[in-house]
Amino acid sequence: MESTGCYILIMNCNNCQKEFQKKRPHNAGRFCSLSCYYAWKKTRAVETARDGLTHSRRWYLKNKARAAQTSKNYAKKHEVALKEYRHQWYLRRGGRGGGRDKKRLPPRVNTTCSQCGAKLSLQPNQVKNRKNVFCSHVCYSRWWSKNRRAENSARWKGGRRLRLDGYVEVRLQPDDPFYSMQSVRHYVVEHRLVMAKHLGKCLLPWEVVHHINGIKDDNRIENLALLDGNGNHNTMLDKCCKRLQKENDALRTRVAELEAELTGKTPKLLP
Repeated sequence: MESTGCYILIMNCNNCQKEFQKKRPHNAGRFCSLSCYYAWKKTRAVETARDGLTHSRRWYLKNKARAAQTSKNYAKKHEVALKEYRHQWYLRRGGRGGGRDKKRLPPRVNTTCSQCGAKLSLQPNQVKNRKNVFCSHVCYSRWWSKNRRAENSARWKGGRRLRLDGYVEVRLQPDDPFYSMQSVRHYVVEHRLVMAKHLGKCLLPWEVVHHINGIKDDNRIENLALLDGNGNHNTMLDKCCKRLQKENDALRTRVAELEAELTGKTPKLLP
C-alpha cells in the first residue's frame, strides 16, 4: 500500500489483489468493489462450513499455537521446564478465576468471635492489629453497646450535664434502683434523684421537687422541698416571687438614700 497524497491511498483488494485508489484512509474499505466483497464473504462462509470455525476463532487458534511454540522456545533457550514456565506466567498474570492464585494466599488464622465465641477462619490481614473480631454486625453492635458506652466510652464526661433551662441531669445505668425515674436517654434531673435517695424510694410522676432559694442547680437536700403537685408548686413560686419583690424594693430604697447622702439632695425613689 503506497500513499500518493494526503487523502488518496493505493490499496490491494483482499479478494482479487487488484490495485485501487481510496480516499479518507481512516474510513477506507479493503475491497475494490461490492462484488469482490461478496465473493470474499462467500469464500469465508465455505471455509467456515468446511472446518466449523469462524474467522475470529481460526485467528485465535493460530495465535494460541504461536504462543505455545514461543513458550517452548523460551523454555528450551533458558533451560527451564515448560510446566514451571507456564506456572510462572500464570502467576504473573494474576491467575484465573478471581484474579489470584490460591497457592500464593497466606494460611488462614483460626480465632473466635469476641461476643458469641463462634469459631472463625479469617485472613491474616483481617486479624492483624485487632483485639476484637466479630462474626457478624449483630455481634459487633451487642459488644459495642456493652463495652463502649457510658463509663467505657472515650467521650465519657462523668454522666452529668446542664440543660438549657438551668436544671442538671445525671445519667443512670439500667441496673440502678432509681432507673425507672429516667426520662430520655437514661438521664434524670438531679434534684429529683437527690430527693428520691433521701426518701429511699422512686418519686411518682406527679410529685414535684421545689428549689427553696430558686437556684435550679443548687441541689442540696437542705434546698429541696417535696410537693404533692404543680398546684402547690405554683403557690410556692408565688410566695418566692413576693419575697424577692420585697427584698428588691428594700434594696432600691437603700440605694436611693445613699445617693441622696452623697449628693446632698432629697432622696428620690427609683422606679
